[in-house]
Amino acid sequence: MIKVVVHFIAIFVALTPLDIIAAQQQVCDLLASDELNSAGIAGTRVSYLSKPYFGCSDGTEIRADSSITYEATGLTRLIGDVYFSEGTQELHSDEALYYSSLGRLNATGRIEVEDRSKGSFVTGDHLSLLQENQERPEELMTINGTPAYATMSVSTVVDGGEISPSTAASPSDSRSTEFQINAKVLHFIGDRMLQALGSVKVERDSLELYSDSLELFQDGSITKLFFNAVIEGSLTSSGASTNVKGDSIYILFSDDTLKQIQSIGTSEAIYDNGSVYGSAVTMFFENDELETISSTGNSELNDDQKEAEPQALAITRGFTIMGDSIELSLREGRLLSAVGIGTAKGISQTQPDTRTMTEFSFLNEDWIEGDTVSIEFSQTPSDRISKSSTETGDEVNIETMTARGRARSFFRRSSNEVIGDSIDPAGMELSYVRGDEVRIFFSDGEIRQMEVDNAQGSFLQPILRPDTISSDSTRLNKRYREHQ
Repeated sequence: MIKVVVHFIAIFVALTPLDIIAAQQQVCDLLASDELNSAGIAGTRVSYLSKPYFGCSDGTEIRADSSITYEATGLTRLIGDVYFSEGTQELHSDEALYYSSLGRLNATGRIEVEDRSKGSFVTGDHLSLLQENQERPEELMTINGTPAYATMSVSTVVDGGEISPSTAASPSDSRSTEFQINAKVLHFIGDRMLQALGSVKVERDSLELYSDSLELFQDGSITKLFFNAVIEGSLTSSGASTNVKGDSIYILFSDDTLKQIQSIGTSEAIYDNGSVYGSAVTMFFENDELETISSTGNSELNDDQKEAEPQALAITRGFTIMGDSIELSLREGRLLSAVGIGTAKGISQTQPDTRTMTEFSFLNEDWIEGDTVSIEFSQTPSDRISKSSTETGDEVNIETMTARGRARSFFRRSSNEVIGDSIDPAGMELSYVRGDEVRIFFSDGEIRQMEVDNAQGSFLQPILRPDTISSDSTRLNKRYREHQ
């Protein structure tokens, strides 16, 4: 796409309409012209051509409605329906200027640059190109537009079961990924990198990317979004989707397969089972599946600020976990575990039981905290979930919650079933425990057992009516022992 122009523009260095021109190891002839006029002496000559048509030894063809060459300044101006062609590469514009002394080409009006062999196409209103030379190891091309638009393809070839980038892949053993980029400015650095500025939008497969600016490696391996960065519609092979926001976002592909998304700044990642927040959120993928989400908080906050503003936070249907950093592990879209490190806290978010709800908010949730909090999950298949449930897919259930280092926990359990035949809506058992380590085991969403190292704390039971104390005291004592 860019190489084409470099070859074309070299012929204008010393354009003399009646002579054969040699420049940079290529020879170009004026093959046809409706009219030719020249004025001045050698070195200051100005030449005018109508409908010029040039043919070069390397296959380059150049056409325009008219052209003017100023030998004194080395400037050639092509006017009206300007056309450059070399093999599968073409450039169209309304007008073009070439400055031979600077190695610079400017084109304006309906810019189109196309390379059919690479599947690339760029449009805009103004093009500026600086040739590769001793001072510039790579050619630089900038296209402005309202907006400018580019389509690029990246091909990969299957070779012995392995997929690797290749531009020589045959249709039977290759696959192609297409980028569509819109921005106010597109800047190409050789065939290596594309930079975009102003209201950037990129479409790649199921991904839609938005930002104020962008850097994209043209081999498709790395994409960087800067300022107000957003990713929408990252779809895994199992059908799970991920949306990401941040001040900046880095995206890494390997062999055309998504490997990593990292959001920097005020970050947010929303996936099928929940959402993750922090000052940096990183997602790792394997075989097109989301496997790990990690989040870190702002390390500059003090302890009081951390309590008021959680460092890193993950929310899902069954729990909330927060800490200086957190990590979630998944398999085939299912949540396996969550770990919070540093001022960590886990909150159970089971569906509230209206019989145990109170006007005191701290009595309406169960929680566990410590220097480290880890939560293990199991999934209930969708065919076992109650038909009355409004959730779809597999339901996430907590199996264990563990806190280590300055560990504390607060849990409630309804005692309705142990107060005789009558239900007391206000009946709750409350357990507050401190220790070096707290381990809580669940079964079907209910606490089955609690284990505490170096335990301190309190266990509160509702006051039972006199007619129920005798018959139920044995069961209550048993339940109390389960918490010890």
